[in-house]
Amino acid sequence: MTIIFWVLWIPEFGWNYRQLNIAQAINFVGTALGCLLFIPPAVKYGRRSMYILSSVFILATAVWSACMNSLPELYISQLIFGLASATNETIVEMTVGSASLLGRLCLL
Repeated sequence: MTIIFWVLWIPEFGWNYRQLNIAQAINFVGTALGCLLFIPPAVKYGRRSMYILSSVFILATAVWSACMNSLPELYISQLIFGLASATNETIVEMTVGSASLLGRLCLL
């Protein structure tokens, strides 16, 4: 959830900045929990399956968020967005790190 949309959401939904700040904090909590819950299975079972699974969750939550109109829906969607986006944000860095390590080993 980008802060740019807050200016548009306040008159449309009747939310205030405090409620939107809480939604952003819930997103960050979801991201932290997602890293703790989903990165170990990504290491154990493979990154590709976690990429696909988290992308499906992000797509489904984005479609749901396009239809939302209540504050509890915003909070729940932000939690799910945080959980799903944690894997994509973290696994990308893991992939780049291992690819650069492999590239350095191949040059030796």
